[in-house]
Amino acid sequence: MFEPAYLVNFPLSFILSCLIYRVFESCLTLRPQKWARISFYLLLFFLSSPIILPGETTATLGILIFLLPGVLLFFTNPFLIKTAVTLIVYPLWISFYYLTENGGYVIWLHVFQMDMSPLAENALHLLFSLLRIPFWLLILRFTRKWLNPTRTHLSAQIWLMISVLCLSSFLGAITLIAQVSLYYRTFTIWPACAACILTNLGICRLCAFVSNKVREAAAADMLQAQQSYYEDLRREQKRVRELRHDMANHLSVAQSLITQEKVLQAQNYLSELSQEISSASPKEFYRMETVNALLNVKYRLAAERQIDCRIFLELPQNPGIDEVGLCSLIANTLDNAIEACGKIPDVSRRRILLKGRLSGSNFSYYIENSVSGASKKAAALPSGRGNGRRRGLGLSIVRGLVSQSGGTLSISSDEEQFSVTVLLPVKNNAEN
Repeated sequence: MFEPAYLVNFPLSFILSCLIYRVFESCLTLRPQKWARISFYLLLFFLSSPIILPGETTATLGILIFLLPGVLLFFTNPFLIKTAVTLIVYPLWISFYYLTENGGYVIWLHVFQMDMSPLAENALHLLFSLLRIPFWLLILRFTRKWLNPTRTHLSAQIWLMISVLCLSSFLGAITLIAQVSLYYRTFTIWPACAACILTNLGICRLCAFVSNKVREAAAADMLQAQQSYYEDLRREQKRVRELRHDMANHLSVAQSLITQEKVLQAQNYLSELSQEISSASPKEFYRMETVNALLNVKYRLAAERQIDCRIFLELPQNPGIDEVGLCSLIANTLDNAIEACGKIPDVSRRRILLKGRLSGSNFSYYIENSVSGASKKAAALPSGRGNGRRRGLGLSIVRGLVSQSGGTLSISSDEEQFSVTVLLPVKNNAEN
């Protein structure tokens, strides 16, 4: 009978558990506490070299029974993301381990006709076991590239779909493994295992593709906001030239009113002139051009819908999220707030307050908007708006952005208002 070379299991398990640890760390956010990191590594060390045999499901199910609770406990990502990543990695794990375990057995059985010395058996087992090292190195490279938490911004619905697809591929492979009872026909499962590996790697690539499309859409929205902002600047310059050309006439009118001792009329005239000049100028919310452009577009949209929108933003040098992600966070929450306020019949109750500042070691982002009974539920939902294209990433993706940045998101609502609070850890507390 083909027996494993137990003498090499310890150093091999040490290497494999390190690689599997890095795979999960490349996809998810591990808790910073030492006890969590050490405990998760020890769990992987215990699971790193299972013996997966045909017709027997103890090892295949045992890995999942211990692995999934460990991932849920030691990582900080949302439940759905942790489950999806586990279901991506787990079928890869058991499929390749079956191939390496059964490959040596098939050679021992069919090629050498069960006639090998103990040394040769151990050497054959060691050869197939060592194949697991380049396998995990390859998986690590793919997950770093395709499932990087700083780049993968997917909605909860997409993560759920990924979980279902990966679970389906796993169930197909494990069912065949459990059903094979003829030991001389165990190689018939190899195509199913290979298909399971290719399917899950394809899903990883699909994650990267969808995430890139989402980021491209967000970048396009940001570019559109910038173009609209620069168009406003051009209109402002034109308006300033017109005002400068007419300024002598305006001053003459004001002087005439004062000469006629019509001081109140002169004050009203100058006040209207001041408001006209002020309305012609885009507001300076923040000196980062992309953020300022986006805020101007949303502020103008709120003004068109008669919404009292107040924005107070002070960004640290590193707000804990990249520029596209930050603009997506602002755009999505503002879009939802504007949509909710627009449904309030009483114009005087339409109100949005947005604040952002450095608070200790965190960047604090807060937005609240008034709601009506009919729009309260809608305010909490991801919205798809605008000229045939999704504007904003949706609240579920915002939650993913915040989680992948190591931050927290909280939502509260009542009959009068809806609010979103985001805290992002800041790596460098220096202000811009």
